[in-house]
Amino acid sequence: MVTPTKTMVPGMMVYSGKGDVTWARTHRDLDFQRGRDDAFMDLYKRFLFAKHGAVPRYSDLDFPTLIGPDLLGTSHVLGVAHENPDNFTFESFGKNTTVGRGLNYLGKHLGTVPFPGFRRSVQDVYEIVKKTKRALLSEVRTQQDDSEISYRRLVIPVANKHDEVTNVLVSVIRS
Repeated sequence: MVTPTKTMVPGMMVYSGKGDVTWARTHRDLDFQRGRDDAFMDLYKRFLFAKHGAVPRYSDLDFPTLIGPDLLGTSHVLGVAHENPDNFTFESFGKNTTVGRGLNYLGKHLGTVPFPGFRRSVQDVYEIVKKTKRALLSEVRTQQDDSEISYRRLVIPVANKHDEVTNVLVSVIRS
């Protein structure tokens, strides 16, 4: 897996495996696009307002209220405390999420998502967010079965009372 440095943010990556191909580009400095990413900008501002330290604390956040109606159905929270990214666990899962055959992954591990290339690109971003304690904005294109899926994803770190990143909030806007 990826081991980020202080200055490293992934640029553009292409993953493949067992038929799926995922193209992922991570934007530096949260390069939001006006109009397209307005819901992301609003969410990011709410997180900045809500946080009580360098990283927002899980116990202080009311996720449904914070996420807001525009992103609630396509957002999920993962527990990322485990060292192995395959064991990151979906603690909430948006009912309108179409990634991974549109199945509900609530309570399941990231390793159960059936597309290896897609799963690897997600794991890399989540690990970087966990290690750097910084939000990342990515653009993703993936082929899953007969469907081509394109979306933008904002991943925000969430910490425990010891300021260790134990969760990530993931919100998606489909293209």
